[in-house]
Amino acid sequence: MLGRMENDNERTQPPLLDKRMAYSPGEFAALFGKHQTWGYRQLYRGTIKAITQCGRIMIPCTEVERLLSSAKTYNGKVQPQRSRR
Repeated sequence: MLGRMENDNERTQPPLLDKRMAYSPGEFAALFGKHQTWGYRQLYRGTIKAITQCGRIMIPCTEVERLLSSAKTYNGKVQPQRSRR
């Protein structure tokens, strides 16, 4: 194999916050300590907006900042769950 092999430690570490302009859905999810699937669910739910260029889905860093700035403080109360039907 000519490509660089990643070990388990490299795959589980979230990417460092650097001066990137956009993140892949997997990198976006890793910023929040979540699985890649969570990143795609946020896209499909419409929670975040993405851009596509050359067949790639990218989430602008402004969306990360917007999501963080709209976060509410946790007050320790459990929210009642809606029933699924």
